[in-house]
Amino acid sequence: MKFFSKIITVFFIVLTLQNSYGQCDVPLNLTVSYSNITNTSTFSWNTVSTATSYRFQLKFPWDAWTATSAELQNIGPNMSFSLTGLATSFPFDWRVSAICNNVESAFSPTQSYTVPCPLPNGLTTTNITSTSALLNWNPYPAYSQYTAAFVVAYRILNSGAPWTPLGNSTTFSKIISGLQANTTYEWCVNTTCSYFNSAPVISQFTTAAPPCSLLASNLRSQATTHDQNKLVWDAVNGAVNYTVQYKRNSDFNWITSTTSGNYVHLAGLDQETLYDFRVRVNCTSGNGVYSSTAQFHTYSAFCQSYGVNTWEWIDLFSLGTINRVSGKDVQGYFNSAQSTDLVIGSTGNAGQLSAGFNPGQTYTDRFVIYIDFNRNNDFNDPGERVLAPLTTTNGNNYNFSISIPNNVAPGPTKLKVVMRRGGAINTPCAQGTRGEVEDYVVNLVAPSNRYNEVNEDQTIKDISAQNRSVGAEDIKITPNPSDGIFTLSANSSFQPTSYKIYNSVHTLVQQNTITDRGDQQIDMNGSKPGLYHIVLTNQDGESQIVRIIKI
Repeated sequence: MKFFSKIITVFFIVLTLQNSYGQCDVPLNLTVSYSNITNTSTFSWNTVSTATSYRFQLKFPWDAWTATSAELQNIGPNMSFSLTGLATSFPFDWRVSAICNNVESAFSPTQSYTVPCPLPNGLTTTNITSTSALLNWNPYPAYSQYTAAFVVAYRILNSGAPWTPLGNSTTFSKIISGLQANTTYEWCVNTTCSYFNSAPVISQFTTAAPPCSLLASNLRSQATTHDQNKLVWDAVNGAVNYTVQYKRNSDFNWITSTTSGNYVHLAGLDQETLYDFRVRVNCTSGNGVYSSTAQFHTYSAFCQSYGVNTWEWIDLFSLGTINRVSGKDVQGYFNSAQSTDLVIGSTGNAGQLSAGFNPGQTYTDRFVIYIDFNRNNDFNDPGERVLAPLTTTNGNNYNFSISIPNNVAPGPTKLKVVMRRGGAINTPCAQGTRGEVEDYVVNLVAPSNRYNEVNEDQTIKDISAQNRSVGAEDIKITPNPSDGIFTLSANSSFQPTSYKIYNSVHTLVQQNTITDRGDQQIDMNGSKPGLYHIVLTNQDGESQIVRIIKI
C-alpha cells in the first residue's frame, strides 16, 4: 500500500511538470508601426510569459499559408520584429506563434497589413529667379524607379486656385518656369506607389524681384555753358537711382557718378569740347544696362555761339588742309581740331562750303567766316569778317576765297564759320537761331616760315618719309588746341616709346621718352603760343607726326 501511494505521488509531479511546460499561450494584441524615415515596418505583440522564442510568418493575401511561407523561427524572446524595404503600398497577411521550449502555441489570428506609400522628405527650393525655380526633395530609403515615382504640383500661396501639375518624375528635382516675379508659391510632392499615392508634402518659396531691364531714354542736355551742363533723361518708374558716365569724346575712360533724380549737374568741363554720356538705371534687384551714348558740346567762354540745326546745317567746309564733311553736329556747334596754315598778306585762299538739309527740303541760308586776328575772342573787330554773307539756296558746293592782312601777328588763332537761315542777323556770337556754327584753327605764318616750302627743315622731311600710316584712332592728343597741358593717349596698335616736339620753324623744343603705356601729359606751358609738330616713335622705329596748337 505504501508503494502504490508513492507511485501516485510521482505521477502527480510528472503531470505537474508536464502542465508547466506543455502549455504555450497564443500571442495576442498584434500591431504594426511604420517609420517613413527608414521605410521600416515593425510588427509587435504581447509577451507570452513562458515563451523562449516566437515564430513569425508573412505572405501576400492571395497566397496560402504553407510550411514554406515566409517565416522566421526562433526569432528570440523579443515581442517585435522589424522589416525594411517591404513592397510599398502592397497588402500582407501576418501571424505569430509562441515557442515555449519544445512546445509551440497555435498561431495568432491572421492580421492584415498594407505597407504605406512613403512620404518624400527634405524639400528645398534652389536656383530661384524672378520667373523660375528648381524644386528638390529626397526619396525614401531603398527607393526604386521601377516601383515608385513622384508627382509634383504648385500654385500661388493662399490663392485658392487649383494645383498646377508638373507631371511625374523618377528623379528628385523638377524645374518650374513661367512664374510671376516677387511672388510666394507653395508646392507639393507625392510618392506614387503601385496601388496608391502618399500624402502630399508641401513647401514654399518666393520668386526674386524682376531683373532690372529698365532703360533710360530721351537723353538730352540743358543749360549748357562753357564749363557746365545739366544732363537730363526721362524718369523711369521703378528706378532706385541712376548711374551716369561721361567723358570727352576723344578720351577712353569714363567718369562715373550716381544720382537719385533723373538729372545730374556737371561742372569743371573743358570749353568747346564734345562729350559723350550714358545713363544706367539701378533697381532693387540689381543694375540695368547702360543706355545708348548721347553727346553734348560745351561752348566758348568768350563767344558762345551755336545754331538750331533741326532743318539745316553745315555739311562741308574746306580751306587749305581743312576738309570736313559732316552731318548735324551736337547742339548746333562743333569745335574741330583740323587746322591749316595761312600766309600773312596772302590773297585768294580758296575754299568750299555747302549746306545740308532734311530730305525734300531746302532753305535760303547765309554763310559768314570770321578770323580772330587780334586773338581777343570776340571776332567783332574791324577786318575780322573775312567772308561777307554768302547766300545758299540748295545743297550745292559754293566756292569762296579769303585774304589775310599784312598787319597781323603770326601764330594760331580761331576761324569761325557761321550759317544762319534767311534774314537772321549773322553775328559771330549769336545763339539759337536756325543754322549751325563750326570753329577751326588757322596758323598765321610769315611767308618764309610756311610749312612744306622748299627750304623746310630736313629733319621733318626725313620723319615724314618714314612715317607709317596710323589711323586717327591710334593717337589722340587732347585738348587740341590747349593753353599748355596736352594729354597723349595711344591704343595697342601704336605704342610710342619717345616723342620730339618741333616749332613752326622746325626747331626742336622738347623731347622725352615714354615708359608707361597709359596716358601721358605733355607740358607746353614754357613754350610760346603757336603751331607745333609732335613726332611720336615706337619701339619698331615707326613714327607718326601730329600737329598740335598752343594757344
